[in-house]
Amino acid sequence: MGNDHPFTNLIQSGDSLENSTAKDRPTCRNCSDDCTGNILEDILSERLLTSGYFSPRSSNIKPTGKCSHGGNKDTTTHTDATGGINKDSVNSSHGHLHERAARVATEASIELLDDVHAAVGHKNFLRMMGVGLGKAIIFVIDTTQSMFFDIDFIRLVTIMTIQQLEGTENEPSVYILVPFNDPGMKKEEEGEEEGRRKKREEEERRRRKRRRKKKKGKKGKKKKGKKGKKRKKGKMRNKRKKGKKRKKRKKGKKRKKGKKRKK
Repeated sequence: MGNDHPFTNLIQSGDSLENSTAKDRPTCRNCSDDCTGNILEDILSERLLTSGYFSPRSSNIKPTGKCSHGGNKDTTTHTDATGGINKDSVNSSHGHLHERAARVATEASIELLDDVHAAVGHKNFLRMMGVGLGKAIIFVIDTTQSMFFDIDFIRLVTIMTIQQLEGTENEPSVYILVPFNDPGMKKEEEGEEEGRRKKREEEERRRRKRRRKKKKGKKGKKKKGKKGKKRKKGKMRNKRKKGKKRKKRKKGKKRKKGKKRKK
């Protein structure tokens, strides 16, 4: 349509499109392989905006006389007006305008990015585009079992480092965390853990043995105590018997003395 510069109103969301073509006004004529000049002369002379309809399924969405996008996947290209106006490649319906359209599209992209840069600021814009001002800081942390008791302290130091750099000139554009787990260290730790496990099992066996010995000792003391009591009872009985014998002897002696007196 003879335009060599971006149409800024299309980029700015708040701006209106005053020179767009009416919905019921034809914009293209039929064409087949060569669609050069298929846009109607009155549209070009009035410098009106138009676009190409596109649908991969139904061709009924396009009003009669309107332009199609064109291409193999566009079903509207077979209804009035046939053909297309896209400039996606040199082989497109309007491929003869591909290079000019690409230059205008590049300028429009730059204009849009400039607007975004002005809105969000330099630093945020670079982050959004994946471009960093500073270097990256990489934290390589050993996560093997031997570091288990130190990992909380390492986490604290990492957080403090990030907080100290935040908002300063030395703040990096990206932080990278790399967990490090040495296979050799892992095997060594597994061996140490196995040794500790065996040691615990051995200590547990010893404790059980000591408990058994204590239980046996208590049982032995109880048995001895019972035997002692029996012996004491036996002694008491013997003493009683001896006491009775002594009494009988004394009584016998008294009786003998009484007999002598009578004589």
